[in-house]
Amino acid sequence: MTFEMTKTFLNTMADGVPVENVPGRLCSYLEAVLDLLVSTIVRARKGGLMITVEYRSLEILERLWEDCSSGHLKAVAEKWLVTDDIRRRLGVEFVKLKVSINGANNIKCKSSLMDITGEKN
Repeated sequence: MTFEMTKTFLNTMADGVPVENVPGRLCSYLEAVLDLLVSTIVRARKGGLMITVEYRSLEILERLWEDCSSGHLKAVAEKWLVTDDIRRRLGVEFVKLKVSINGANNIKCKSSLMDITGEKN
């Protein structure tokens, strides 16, 4: 069902918003609020959507981690990705969305940034 939902999302106009603008609005949040560089806007893969981001400082990495850990990033993603139109088209009442950051990659990136900047945790 998740792959079908991803495919439907990518192939529809959700709530009258062109599909290319929905990820754009999510990406605008990532760039404007979290100060991330979105390097791969949206890539469909089995099981969901993948958005790849880059960050330029340890502070930005920590802000992304906190936003994800607190559930706020999930709420923002749901607002732009899981619309009433998408649920109606798929005939589902609710969608369980998971937003995650690869923990091992996060630790490696944090360590690298700390080495480069000389910062200590």
